[in-house]
Amino acid sequence: MFLFKVKFGVKVFFVASILAAIFAIIYFYRNSKTANIIVKIDNAQENNFIGEAEVLALLSEEHIDLQNVKVDELNLKNMENAIKNYQFVADCQVSRDLKGNIIVKVKQQLPLARVFRQNTTTRGGYIAENGLVLPLSKRYTARVLLMTGAGTEKFFENDYFNLPEGKDLIKMLRFIHEQEFWKAQIVQIDIDQQQNLTLFTQIGNQEILFGKIDDFLGKFQKLQTFYKKIIPAKGWNTYKKINLKFENQIICD
Repeated sequence: MFLFKVKFGVKVFFVASILAAIFAIIYFYRNSKTANIIVKIDNAQENNFIGEAEVLALLSEEHIDLQNVKVDELNLKNMENAIKNYQFVADCQVSRDLKGNIIVKVKQQLPLARVFRQNTTTRGGYIAENGLVLPLSKRYTARVLLMTGAGTEKFFENDYFNLPEGKDLIKMLRFIHEQEFWKAQIVQIDIDQQQNLTLFTQIGNQEILFGKIDDFLGKFQKLQTFYKKIIPAKGWNTYKKINLKFENQIICD
């Protein structure tokens, strides 16, 4: 019985020592005068609109002191909001680990297309997957398809991407971005004032008359049929225009 009590007492002392050490470490780090910031940016290999230096600069601009404030006194919500307000950031989560490190996780905006504007003081911008129109970046140029034409001016009107035609355009751009073949093949979309689309491709000299954006999935299925059945039989240089405007028809000129 005595031996059992001794062993039990040793175990209790051991566990208590470990807990005391953990709490001591937490107290030490939380009362540290300097915060160790660890910045994690998602999708940094595909897009590079923001880096660690820009994140720290955003915090500095909002007068968030990372050097002379105890780690436990930092307002993590204020840090999140300071970073979220940056136009190329889609989301941000700031947390603190047991060592007292401040973990900043940044989700970048995902551009689906670049818009080229003529006869304007602004050079254009990017269409993000959430429907926001982003300015061009001095830091980074995204490799995405180009959108041109008079119809692109609507993109810069308030709430365009909350309208049905704007939402459909985002759906189509997201479809192209997510499909490996179409992402590589479709390099430019021209849109006129009546919102008719013309597609230009990486391979082949065909001008693809797409028409309105409605039933875009059906039209891409017809275009896929053209590549799989007509191109092997007729070759790449036989036709210059591919018309997908009419239901259940592919008109080649």
